Order: sequence, then C-alpha cells, then structure tokens
Amino acid sequence: MRVTTLALLLLVVGGMPQAATGGQAPASAAATAPKPGTIRGRIAATDSDKPLRRSRVILLPAVQNADFRSLPRAYTNAGGQYELLGVPPGTYYVFASRTGFVGRQFGQRHPGDKGVVVEVRSGSTVDHIDIGLPRGAVLAGTVVDDAGEPFPGVSVDVLTFHCDRGRRVPSQVGGAETDDVGRFRISGLAPGQYVLVASSSETWHGERHEAYGFASSAYPDGPMDRTEPLTLAASEVGVVSTWLCRPVGRCGWRAASCWRAVGPHPEKA
Repeated sequence: MRVTTLALLLLVVGGMPQAATGGQAPASAAATAPKPGTIRGRIAATDSDKPLRRSRVILLPAVQNADFRSLPRAYTNAGGQYELLGVPPGTYYVFASRTGFVGRQFGQRHPGDKGVVVEVRSGSTVDHIDIGLPRGAVLAGTVVDDAGEPFPGVSVDVLTFHCDRGRRVPSQVGGAETDDVGRFRISGLAPGQYVLVASSSETWHGERHEAYGFASSAYPDGPMDRTEPLTLAASEVGVVSTWLCRPVGRCGWRAASCWRAVGPHPEKA
C-alpha cells in the first residue's frame, strides 16, 4: 500500500508543468516583443532645395512628459540624407536644425506651429520624412561707447516677448559679442519681432574713487520695456545703425543696484 501511494505521488509531481528558469521569457513572449524601427529622410534649404549636410535631426515624443534624452539622433550626410536607427515604436515629431537656418519640425508650416506626427510601428521603416529649412533672418550692427569709439566685448542679446498672465515676459532667442571694432552679427532668427539689448561688465573709477560702468541698453536707446521692437521677415538682413552705450555712476561702492546717470564723458582714472 505504501509503495502504491508513493508511485502515484511521483506521477502527479512529474506531470506538473515546470516554471521557466534562467530568467528567459517564453518563446511566445519574445516573439511578440516590440522591435525598434527606422526613420529616413532628407534635409534641404527651402529657397534652393540644396541639401544641407551636418544638419542635426532629433525626435520629440508626441506624448507629453515623455523622456526624449535616450532617443536616437542623427546628422545628415553630403546629400542631406539622415537615418534614425533603433527608434522605439511610438509617435514622434521629427525636428531638424542647422546653423544659419531656422529649425523646423516635419510638416511644420509656420513658426510656433506643431508639425505632423510620425508613427513608428514595431520593426517598420518610415521613409521620406523630408524637412525644408528656411534661411534665418540676420541682425547686425555696431556698438560704440559714449565717446563714439567702437566698443568691443559687449554682449548683445536678442529677446522676444510672450504674454504670461497679462505681463510681457522676455525670452532670449539669440546673442553675440561685439568684435574688436564693435560689430556684431546674429543669424538664424525666425521671422518675428525682436528687441536688442546690449550690456557690458566694464567698470572703472574716477578721480574721487567713484565707480562707473555701462547700464544695459535696448536698441536704439532706452529701457527694454519701452522700446519699439524690430520686425524681421524671413531671410531678411536687418542692419541697425550705430548703437550708443551710455555710462552711469554708482551711488555708493556697496550699493550695486543704485545707479545714476552721469555726464557724457566721466573721467577714467
């Protein structure tokens, strides 16, 4: 009787299905796992259809709050072609950029608009995701000091504004530093309205040990919030006339935020 019971127990245990070992997934699960896809296309200038080599192409997830830092990116070859390999299945905006041109998404028609969503399915190749980049507008000019001399080393920032709860909030979209003859040139700007702001960190002391410096100045001459913006069309080169940086004196050595206007030529020690 004991032998019969033991034989039945072994038969039951031997007939039970065994769990997968070694961390390997069942063959059916591996077969249904999503496979990465590929996106291909061409980047060219909109005005000439000339291929733009060294253009940078990245993916932006169409799903909000998704992480895009680990997504593949690519650069175009001499023919303007690119290939994004290892793209996880999903929906994306494809964005291309190049120095001197306005960056755009695939299917985007106007600045600030969203492009066309590209869907990548498991193991698929999405071809002909071509993007045309318009040449950027340019702002150029010369900055001089209060004595009319070229002012090198001045930071020139290009700002645009958007409304936030009824307030005009500035955002920097470009910038440059003046060269040895006071000139600057900022390219790759989208059509729109901009404010130019110049600033310098140069300081000096007068005969009475008063501290002097240059206040930040918006073009053509005045505070940023009361300056008429410059309007640029697509591919336009806007040249601003001579831009004066005015000196100011500090009310006290420790009162860094207290500045007062001074005469046109404060003496430099």
